[in-house]
Amino acid sequence: ERWLDDPALARRAPLDALLLGIAGGPRAAERIDARARAAASSRDADNLGAVLVADLELRGPSRLDWVERTWLSGRGRSVPELQAALQALSVQGGADAAVPRARVVGAYRGFVRSGHALAGYPALDLLSWRAWDAVPDYVALLRARTPQHPASVYAILAYLDGAPQPEARAAAAAARAAGR
Repeated sequence: ERWLDDPALARRAPLDALLLGIAGGPRAAERIDARARAAASSRDADNLGAVLVADLELRGPSRLDWVERTWLSGRGRSVPELQAALQALSVQGGADAAVPRARVVGAYRGFVRSGHALAGYPALDLLSWRAWDAVPDYVALLRARTPQHPASVYAILAYLDGAPQPEARAAAAAARAAGR
């Protein structure tokens, strides 16, 4: 716990936060919570991903609601903040332990439905997990022609190409034909 407050160890802060999230107890949860809330109010993305992974590890799925409201609603958050929050979900979903993957998939789907320009960011996780629940969300996003970052479009198309549903592949082909 002291390592997180030691300026000489600042470069190790993400690792120390993760370790505290795995090994810590109630006191650690309070310390990590304070760091997460401070990052939320200051809009500081430094070490945010690691702090959120630790926070979710310590508090479990119930804490995901707060992460969704605070960061994934997307409005007013910087790209680095969103990327850090999504990366934290990626880590937790990949582990499928403290926060069940199904719950992370649900959070990802909410983010996709928000129409944020980075809505494709979770698509490669969903593809690797073979989680096809988000196909209707991505098809709707493409049909609505919601502006997306080019990397987001690439990820969405890769996800839809890999999906077993014919409507997914048809939507990807239509998006390519339309110049996306």
